[in-house]
Amino acid sequence: VPKNIANPEVPDVFQTILPFADRVGADIVLATDPDCDRVGCAVRESSEPNSRWQLLTGNQIGALLTAEVIRRQIQKNRPLAGCYVIKTMVTTELITAIAQANGVQVVGDLPVGFRWIAAEMEKRGTDGFLLGAEESYGFLIGDHARDKDAAVASLVLCELAALLKSQGKTLYEYLIELFRQHGWYQERTFSVNLPGAKGMALMEELMSSLRQQPPATVGPFSVVQIRDYRRGIRLLPDGGSEKLSGPNTDTLFFDLTANGNRVAVRPSGTEPKVKFYLFAYEPPTSFSDPETAQQELGKRLASLEAALRAEASKRTGIPC
Repeated sequence: VPKNIANPEVPDVFQTILPFADRVGADIVLATDPDCDRVGCAVRESSEPNSRWQLLTGNQIGALLTAEVIRRQIQKNRPLAGCYVIKTMVTTELITAIAQANGVQVVGDLPVGFRWIAAEMEKRGTDGFLLGAEESYGFLIGDHARDKDAAVASLVLCELAALLKSQGKTLYEYLIELFRQHGWYQERTFSVNLPGAKGMALMEELMSSLRQQPPATVGPFSVVQIRDYRRGIRLLPDGGSEKLSGPNTDTLFFDLTANGNRVAVRPSGTEPKVKFYLFAYEPPTSFSDPETAQQELGKRLASLEAALRAEASKRTGIPC
């Protein structure tokens, strides 16, 4: 494994696998970590021979799995009323859009960590449980476990890939269909590391600064409201506030002027760094060409990241 990091979140993991996949004519490549709880996936861009590989994000894999578990329920003539999927609050809203379009309930405001998904399963009961998902490539299908399970998720991805191949499509082309139907979603994550003896203190200071003096803009967008889950309040554009329902977790959301576009910030629970989650969205009719959609949303995410890094540098005094 390149750099000795057996982590499916790291694109370098696929460097040595894809040339072999080309030699054997594979349609899909899966990679898990050593304990097989997270899975990454590379798929062909099209059904054309030797088409380019696309590395799917954890958010995109979660969306594909959501659509597939719902399709299976429909195929078996099982009612969707009472069925539900669970995701963490920093996981793509494409999962929400797919589920709600099919009348499936969504629990989508959970803190980071699969234990919260497991706790929600216990609270609600597992009869209607379809999927648990988090953007960091962790998924659970079935009620046999209370943690992420890449074995079953991998099996379902392979079965879906085989079904789509029989229809002359790839997983990536199916993902584009989901975008066209539910909207164009793209996400990005980055971390600001705060090393040294004062790293943990700087992390706390940065979070406190963002709470006490929140930015009025992030990149080209104005901040229209702030959701502070630790304090349980929603800060409104007129300077007022209201109670915010949801978990008590140290996470800030900055909702931006363009609907569906937002930024989440939270401190790491194990090391001195602050994690930023960026979400870009445009309605289904905004783009006709998926490549244009990816480029435009990618530019938007890049501008948000640049602005947030500059903001973190200004507030910590450390190049970010």
